[in-house]
Amino acid sequence: MIKYHLKRIWNWLRRMGYSRGFGVQSPSAYRFIRYVLTEHYPYYAYSELGKKHKASGHEANKMGRLYFRLANDAQAECWYDYLSGSEIYADYVRSGCRTTVFEAMDSTSVPRHFRIARLSMRADYKTVYRRLVPVASNDSLLILEGINDNPDAKAFWHEVVESAEAVITYDLYACGIVQFDRSKYKHHYVVNF
Repeated sequence: MIKYHLKRIWNWLRRMGYSRGFGVQSPSAYRFIRYVLTEHYPYYAYSELGKKHKASGHEANKMGRLYFRLANDAQAECWYDYLSGSEIYADYVRSGCRTTVFEAMDSTSVPRHFRIARLSMRADYKTVYRRLVPVASNDSLLILEGINDNPDAKAFWHEVVESAEAVITYDLYACGIVQFDRSKYKHHYVVNF
């Protein structure tokens, strides 16, 4: 527990200059960082969901709140999820957008198109990523959770950032977010999440 808090403080201090969209020149990227990724306003369902999932821990609830805001912003028809392992994320996503269907996927059941998808960087995540990239459109958003969990995940995240398909990437330390909007210039943002 103490190790987790020390690591969190260290990462926060290291990324302090990247808080709340400071220095971001793109209006769309600034809006996304400021009002979706790092929004501190207590949304209507946070307290209820926090009480329901208190046993899941701080980090899971923090990621759940992020997914709530992403679902609320995207208003996607379907949220595809690879290896979430619990119902906490489904609850947060459904509360963020009541019309969104939370659908689990595996390496064999990749959708033909997606607006938003989340991959846990475990098991066969590289295969799933490589199957999702060709079906991504300009409005697709892909979340890679656990980009700093181990050296292999970290190396893969750097490959994703450097790839031509990933146009805009956001490094939140706990996860990485990829946007495929080919009308924008390639850019990588580090965000103090």
